Amino acid sequence: MHPYLDAESLIPSVIDLLRASKTYCSENQIILDERVFLAGYSEGGYVSLVTQKVIEEDYTSEFDLTAVAPMAGPYDLKGTVDTAFKSNNYQGDMAYIGFFFTAYNEIYGWNRLNDIFNAPYAAMMPNLYDGSRTWGEILAQLPSSFSELMNPDFINNYLNGKETDVSLVIQENTILNWTPQTPIHFFHGDADITVPYQNVLTAIEQFESNGALNIELTTIPGGNHETSGPVASIEAIQWFESFQ
Repeated sequence: MHPYLDAESLIPSVIDLLRASKTYCSENQIILDERVFLAGYSEGGYVSLVTQKVIEEDYTSEFDLTAVAPMAGPYDLKGTVDTAFKSNNYQGDMAYIGFFFTAYNEIYGWNRLNDIFNAPYAAMMPNLYDGSRTWGEILAQLPSSFSELMNPDFINNYLNGKETDVSLVIQENTILNWTPQTPIHFFHGDADITVPYQNVLTAIEQFESNGALNIELTTIPGGNHETSGPVASIEAIQWFESFQ
């Protein structure tokens, strides 16, 4: 199972790929100018920001980080989960909710799928996310409503502070408690309900409060999670080209 939105699990893959790329270029006479640009969409946007944090803290002698373009990522993971639970009306794909809690259940050894999800969906989760099914096939087996998928007792316990282990892990994977040094340009559609637009507003507010100085935002008017991807990617590349 992919370690969905788990920062500690995801970071090594990016660092290792950067190292592998440098080795490949060295062995094949490809000249690099050593500047590093990071970009990603959705979970990739989250991972690009996490990787920036880790490089700035631990790998500045190894990588010259030039600019970062996070796009439509759930940076404020705790805020997003809290808002969805309080409203009990998350409007995005239920497959994302299932993916998130099933992955965390495995990564952190909770063994609590029956507590988190309603029947019959709790028993279905491990097979749905074992990598053998397409996104469409997963969606076809899940309900369309948040309240039908999620166990209300779990939600109530979480909101009443009784799910401390769950809350702590989600807080640990919320990546706003630091001060970015590298220029950041966020991209996000303002009609995104899968990864709510509030994520980017909260991230910018928090980073600027922490003392970050070089942050930009491009809002894609009317863009949802699907339609904003191509627009954001093209504009991120154009922004990177401004560093030539």
